[in-house]
Amino acid sequence: MGLKSVYISEGLPSVKAVSVTALKGFAGVFSGIPVLGRRKGKKIFYSLCGCCLSGMSIEMFHDEYGGVSPDVVLSSVNKISLEMMEKVCNRLLKLSVRMAGGARMFVRTKNVSIDYHDVLYYGKSTPFTVKTLEGHKGKRRRCHRYGVASVTGKCFYQAVSIMGARKGVSNLEIVKGLLEDVGRNPVLKNRVGVVLMDKFFAGVDVINYLESNDHLYIMPFKHSKTLDRLYENARRTGIFHALYHMRKKDPGNSVWKTVNVYFIPVEDEEGYYAYISNIETPPGMEWILDMIYRGRWNIEVNFKVKKVVKPTTSSKNPAYRILLETISLILANLWKQLEIRITDRPLRQKQYDLTLHKLIQEMITTPTKNNME
Repeated sequence: MGLKSVYISEGLPSVKAVSVTALKGFAGVFSGIPVLGRRKGKKIFYSLCGCCLSGMSIEMFHDEYGGVSPDVVLSSVNKISLEMMEKVCNRLLKLSVRMAGGARMFVRTKNVSIDYHDVLYYGKSTPFTVKTLEGHKGKRRRCHRYGVASVTGKCFYQAVSIMGARKGVSNLEIVKGLLEDVGRNPVLKNRVGVVLMDKFFAGVDVINYLESNDHLYIMPFKHSKTLDRLYENARRTGIFHALYHMRKKDPGNSVWKTVNVYFIPVEDEEGYYAYISNIETPPGMEWILDMIYRGRWNIEVNFKVKKVVKPTTSSKNPAYRILLETISLILANLWKQLEIRITDRPLRQKQYDLTLHKLIQEMITTPTKNNME
């Protein structure tokens, strides 16, 4: 069943929307990896799309629908190095962004949000796992972590780059790798506005890199006694802007950095939000930074939609895992493109879980089964 017929049956207007032909382009990019071959590469990609849509592992999907053998999938992916797989994954995301650009979704300047996406892992520790998530009893669970850059705007998101974190890789290397990949994307050229990041990235090295490359940035800053004193002084003077001296602690060599801190009082409370930014705002207009930063939360919506099309796996291969994460992000991108083309306004949050499977499965799953035969 085609996508257009799905919408006609739902009483929605007949429009040109994302269809199953979109996946053919992604399968073509993936099958271009020399060790796979065109025919086998496309079948593997369609099978992994089916895993994401059904929330199954490749073994469970094969038992239910047939298609490519799990041994063939895993042995083929094992031949691909992590570095090569990251390049392929970013080419796949670049194609997704090009589709959105063809639909004129990047006419206006968009901000780039960077965040970590953690996926639980129940195996033993590897160089590609970190302990970050807190469990139910105060324990920290092991997970695979991925740095993701997403173009965000009002009710808009499109994941544009991904990079796997590993032990020994700093926040600076993740931010640098993601932004350099975003800069190479022709669709986003000269259309990237402000870089939005979580307070986890607020470090001297990251800020120096952003400023040396002329990036505008906004990120929240962790509260401290020094920051509290600066805020109390701001309340007395009415000037909610101050200079803050950050320190990077290195053995025997401390590096200092002076940054601009802007305070936004919380209404009806004694608390405040603090942001560090190189965007100069007039006195009394600090709230603009808070409004811009709110767009970063759309990357969290991106991750939430991605979880609806999340496959399962027990594989320890980081290349295979980042490929599954990328396919999930692509499906989430297609969902947002679909939503924009079909509706004049975003679907409500409660409708995501109810409609995502229904629409995308009709769009992809049936042709996928045919493509695997």
